[in-house]
Amino acid sequence: MYLEMGEENDSAYEVVFRSYTGATVHFYVEKRGGHTRIVEKAPMPGLETEAGSIELLDYLDEGK
Repeated sequence: MYLEMGEENDSAYEVVFRSYTGATVHFYVEKRGGHTRIVEKAPMPGLETEAGSIELLDYLDEGK
């Protein structure tokens, strides 16, 4: 299992979590606002599933 940074563009980051099964979960994090779309991808047979979304800033302690 591991976590790594994926692609980045002007508006979003991609964070990839790979499990021991070979499946990956991609977190697409908007730089402005922290809205995060979650997509699960299975290596066989190449399935891709929208798994939901979260508001990332709801989980971060911003020094409060």
